[in-house]
Amino acid sequence: MQKLTRILFTTALTLSILCSPTAAFAKAKIQIAILLDSSNSMDGLIDQTRTQLWQVVNFLTKVTKDGEVPELEVALYHYGNDTLPSSEGFVRLLTGFTPELDLVSEKLFSIKTNGGQEYAGWVIRSAMQELNWSKNPADFRVIFIAGNEPFDQGPIVWNQSVNLAVKGDTLVNTIYCGSAESQERRLWASGAELAKGSSFNINQNQQIVVIKSPYDDEISTWNTKLNQTYIPYGREGRVGQQRQAVEDSNAGSNTVLRSACVQSF
Repeated sequence: MQKLTRILFTTALTLSILCSPTAAFAKAKIQIAILLDSSNSMDGLIDQTRTQLWQVVNFLTKVTKDGEVPELEVALYHYGNDTLPSSEGFVRLLTGFTPELDLVSEKLFSIKTNGGQEYAGWVIRSAMQELNWSKNPADFRVIFIAGNEPFDQGPIVWNQSVNLAVKGDTLVNTIYCGSAESQERRLWASGAELAKGSSFNINQNQQIVVIKSPYDDEISTWNTKLNQTYIPYGREGRVGQQRQAVEDSNAGSNTVLRSACVQSF
């Protein structure tokens, strides 16, 4: 259990898929809904997700069905933030399912943490009711919810929300960002168990170490040159091109990994 406390957010996501090889590796579409606690204490979690998103995506480029890489769609919520309306459970959908990973990255960098009430049950219910989940039983559907407050906090009963996921054949993986010995962690684990998912415990404030390769500078240079060959089409194309440049900058030391992921998809 102590070993799990040291894994990073990206490890939690990839391990979950590895734990379900028959479910993940035979699918034509992968839908991932990420639900992040954005209260004051979760700055480290948001930073980890920003920097590790591309490592998760890079892993998924190796997932194939009949020799082809499935379509990846990611949705993003944040919750537990006082800037969000209490009437909406302090929950906000930042983007529905989209294959545009630069958009997901842009929304991640837009999150500002602030104190609030973290209603895990509410945000899970919102994700199940609001997102355009695939109806194809062959597709892989999964929720990742991360936070550090009691899983049963709020007016929505958590197990009723998780049961919505069960009925929708959607795994729920919980990531508790607190002490591994905490009583609260057990309830987070129960949420994952009910939905046949996995539970993880991480230190959201652990610093991520990026090992520099001697090829990084050359790859970054060629990535810049490659980006200059794209010709935007229409308004959305121009917006996408601008977003790509911004997210390359936001990726920082992960630019090389991000570049490989973008080209793969």
